[in-house]
Amino acid sequence: MQKVGWIICLLLWANLAAAEEIMVVTEILPPWQTTDGTTVSGISTEIVEATLREADIEFKLKVYPWSRAYRIALERPKVLTYSIIRTPERENLFKWAGMIGSVKEHFFHLTVREDIRLATVQDAKKYVTIIPRDDFRHQFLISKGFKDKLEFHLVNNQEQALRMLYAGRGDLILDDELTLAYELRQFKLDPAKIKTGIHIPEMSVDFEMAFSKQTPDSLVNKVQTALLAIKAKGLYHEIIKWHDLTPSPNN
Repeated sequence: MQKVGWIICLLLWANLAAAEEIMVVTEILPPWQTTDGTTVSGISTEIVEATLREADIEFKLKVYPWSRAYRIALERPKVLTYSIIRTPERENLFKWAGMIGSVKEHFFHLTVREDIRLATVQDAKKYVTIIPRDDFRHQFLISKGFKDKLEFHLVNNQEQALRMLYAGRGDLILDDELTLAYELRQFKLDPAKIKTGIHIPEMSVDFEMAFSKQTPDSLVNKVQTALLAIKAKGLYHEIIKWHDLTPSPNN
C-alpha cells in the first residue's frame, strides 16, 4: 500500500513538473481587453485564455500600461503578450503565435474642427496627433517621418489621448473604428463630437499573440496548434459573435 502511495506521488510530481507555465502581459484596450476593476476580459482575452486552456498551459495574467507590458515581453523568457500588431520593426523581436483579431485604423478629429482636411497620411503632419507611447501607432507615425512634440504628442494610454482631444489639447487621434465606439461609451464621451478624418488601409492589420524571443519553440508551436484548434472547433468565432460589436455611426 505504501508503495502505491509513493507511485501516485511520483506521478503527480511528474505531471506538475511537465506542466508549462507562462506569464501573460497585456494592456487595457477596449473592447479587446477590458476590466471591471477586478478581472480582465474582452474579445482578445477570452480568445487567449481559450487557446491556453486548449494547450493545457498554466498562466498568470498581468495588466500594465502598454509600454511596460511591451518591455517585459521583450526582456523576459516565457512571456506571452497580446494584442500586438506584427509590424516589420517588431518581426524579429518576438516569436509570433497567431492572429486573434483585426483592426481598421483611422485618423479621427472633433467635428467642430472644420479646418482639418485630410486626404493622405502626410496631411496629418499639419496637425498634432495625440498618441500612446510605444503603441504601434506611435511606431507608424515615426516610420512616416512624424516628429515628436511637433507633429505628435505622446501620452500613456488611449483614454488620455481621447480626453485631451475632447479638451482641445491636440488635433487628431488614431484609433480602430470598433474600439473607438466602445471607448466613447466607456468614457462617457459624446460620439457626435468626433468624426472620421481618413481611413488608413496600411494600418488595417491583425492583432496577434507573441512570445518573447527567449521562449522555447516547442511552447510557441503548442500555442499555435491550440489556436488553430479553437478556430476549427468554432469557439473562436463564438467569442467574437458573443460581443456583437458594431462600428460607431459617426463617420
